[in-house]
Amino acid sequence: MTQVSGRAGRHELAGEVFIQTYSPEHYAIELAKTQHFETFYNLEMSARKQYGYPPFFYITLIQFSHEDLLKVADFAEKGTRYMKNSLSPETVIIGPAAAAISRVNNRYRYQCLIKYKIEPKLIETLQQLIKMYRTNWMKEGLLMTVDMDPTSIN
Repeated sequence: MTQVSGRAGRHELAGEVFIQTYSPEHYAIELAKTQHFETFYNLEMSARKQYGYPPFFYITLIQFSHEDLLKVADFAEKGTRYMKNSLSPETVIIGPAAAAISRVNNRYRYQCLIKYKIEPKLIETLQQLIKMYRTNWMKEGLLMTVDMDPTSIN
């Protein structure tokens, strides 16, 4: 457990905050503990720029789920391959890979992450992927979601 206390503007905060973490040495925890918010912001923005995450790049998340692990892996591979073949070489596609929470309601989950600055073919390509899903894959029990601005990737 890491204890964090602090002030907000001219008002004193009363109480304690306990953070349970596997990584108490992580810079976010250390800087929160010492209230070095500007340093945290600068480090976080630098890392986001270096690794191509918002606000420096856009992200789209495609998730696939199915009751059968082998089927969902196959659908995710086909969908990801289609995206890779259809989008610009500058667009980075990560995956497919099992989602961080790999099974929900007896359905296995796979996903791919698309990172881009500018991708003129993205909407058209996603529309074609959704058409493939609706005409073929949905009949086989696949669920697919597309999130153009995900707030989390799990």
